[in-house]
Amino acid sequence: RAQQARITSSLSWLSVRPAGLDVQFSTPAEAGAGVKTCALFCRGPEQGDRDSSARGISGVCGVHFLCQSKTSVHALPAPTAVTTVAIQPTLALINALPVGSLCMRYTTKPAENRFLEATEIAVPRFTRWNIYSFPGVRRDGFAVIAKLDGKAPWSNPVTFSYGAFQGEVSEAGQMMQLRQSKEGAAAGILVEPLSYFEMRLACPNFFVDRSGISKALTLELRHAGRPLPRQGGLTLLPAECLEENCELVLKAPDGSNASLDVRLPPNFSVVPWR
Repeated sequence: RAQQARITSSLSWLSVRPAGLDVQFSTPAEAGAGVKTCALFCRGPEQGDRDSSARGISGVCGVHFLCQSKTSVHALPAPTAVTTVAIQPTLALINALPVGSLCMRYTTKPAENRFLEATEIAVPRFTRWNIYSFPGVRRDGFAVIAKLDGKAPWSNPVTFSYGAFQGEVSEAGQMMQLRQSKEGAAAGILVEPLSYFEMRLACPNFFVDRSGISKALTLELRHAGRPLPRQGGLTLLPAECLEENCELVLKAPDGSNASLDVRLPPNFSVVPWR
């Protein structure tokens, strides 16, 4: 037998079902070398089945998965083709923000901006949220809006085409403007589509208060006279922070303030007050 990888023979059929949910096995699908990413659907109990104990994710209509096959050739000790089959959610949202709890609405109708009818979820900070009911992202594209906490205003919509998550290199990220209140300034949030149907929301620049000032005083960062989103000594910075000045405000209990206009570099240790 020739000492070479037999890539075309790495094929199989599979059917899946979540062990912890009352759903059926999915329709068998082909997986392996050369097979494109496909969708798997595990149907839930019928709506008329009153004896069903299914709730939550399986109580609506079922659960969707994506089945992705990837083949790589290992040269040593002999050329061998290794095919990996990954079962994953239809979309994963990663909240990499250190401030607040992020509320998001997403839809597959980016051109229509139908966010009033869109699904709304709350994703805590530093959390990955898996979505198992969003198979349309593979063909219709994706649109999302977000806000910090419950009383904050919604951001501008961010949209991506259906091919944004394809391949090893995904589309460039887009900036989203997030405010902590209607009167506050907007922080620049980078929304990045990652490969294999993952999306990450992160703030490229944020200010860390390590001043050690007494609790009677408050150090606040503002942009254009408005406070930026902050929590626990962390302040999210606007997208223009490296080109435009921000105001560093030291607030006293008697209402007096000391303000300093600063251009924030990626890192600094000393701020000269005047």
